[in-house]
Amino acid sequence: MALFKKLSQIFGGHSDPAPSAPPPVEEIRLDQNLSEEQNIANIQRALGTGANINSKEWARQSPLCVAAALGMEKVAAFLLDHGADLNPKGEQTPFMSAAATFRPDMMKFLVDRGADPKQPDSIPQDAMTKFLLGADWQHKDEPDFKERDRACMQFLLDRGLTPPDWAKRKAYTEREGLRSFFPDLGDVKKMEEAAKNGDIATVRQMVADGMHPDEPGRCGGISPLDYAIRKDNVTQVRFLLYRGADVELESGDMTPIMRAAKEGARGAFIELLRAGADTTKLFTSDRFPDTTVLELAEQCKKDPGMKDFAEDMIAQRDNLPPPPAEPEPEVATERKISIGHSLHLKLKPSAT
Repeated sequence: MALFKKLSQIFGGHSDPAPSAPPPVEEIRLDQNLSEEQNIANIQRALGTGANINSKEWARQSPLCVAAALGMEKVAAFLLDHGADLNPKGEQTPFMSAAATFRPDMMKFLVDRGADPKQPDSIPQDAMTKFLLGADWQHKDEPDFKERDRACMQFLLDRGLTPPDWAKRKAYTEREGLRSFFPDLGDVKKMEEAAKNGDIATVRQMVADGMHPDEPGRCGGISPLDYAIRKDNVTQVRFLLYRGADVELESGDMTPIMRAAKEGARGAFIELLRAGADTTKLFTSDRFPDTTVLELAEQCKKDPGMKDFAEDMIAQRDNLPPPPAEPEPEVATERKISIGHSLHLKLKPSAT
């Protein structure tokens, strides 16, 4: 009998059937192009194959995080009802995903289900930071984006989260919908516009009323000092420096002395040297990698002799008289000083 069974196996005879292999475990994948009901059906099928409801193999985020980012409340509810982790430790939470994609309704839904809005990830960052760092550029064209942006911010504030120091700059330069949460940004914009338009009286009055002259620059705009340098308005440069303008504050990616060199602003260049400006810093951009102040001066189209002038002034900076003790009174027009005569400096003839 044993011999017959052996021969049957060799020559293709009948044998005991092998046990069937279990079906492969499916990943839980969400598709934003499908309805929530269709996504739920797919999740049910994957769970039937033994899928882990908190697996991050697909999107490096849990299915619940993906549902939160897509605004799929029905899917999120299904996942929670089947054991999805609402407050995972040391990683991005579903609430963070909702905040980072500007979904206030989903944020409320998750909190109502027990989400901790203050829980940080491993970086650590909280939901407020994730919200402010969210890819707003992907949503700005959506007609309700500003409204959702404001609603998310208000929701986070109402639950005790605090914006970081740089949030004000973010609101000023990129997220117009958030400006109402920083009431002084209206005045900051007013000062920047006044400086841009050469409205010296308004800038001076706002400084006299208590606004720091660097505030537009600190918020990511163009500082009044930068605008004064572009116009080579020496009187205004002196006033702003006297009232505390930072001689090293970058505005438009340039320090004030870099701007003066690039714009051929000779009077401003001297005032900045007298105020202690650092001429060794390098300007870096796509067009001008690691560019020195003198190289910027050489590229000045307004004043072909700016490089020679800047070189002379840097060499003689120790002989420059100190800045005036008091700024000059306000003038209606922008005045340039006569460099050689007013400072009694010995200048080399321009190469041009």
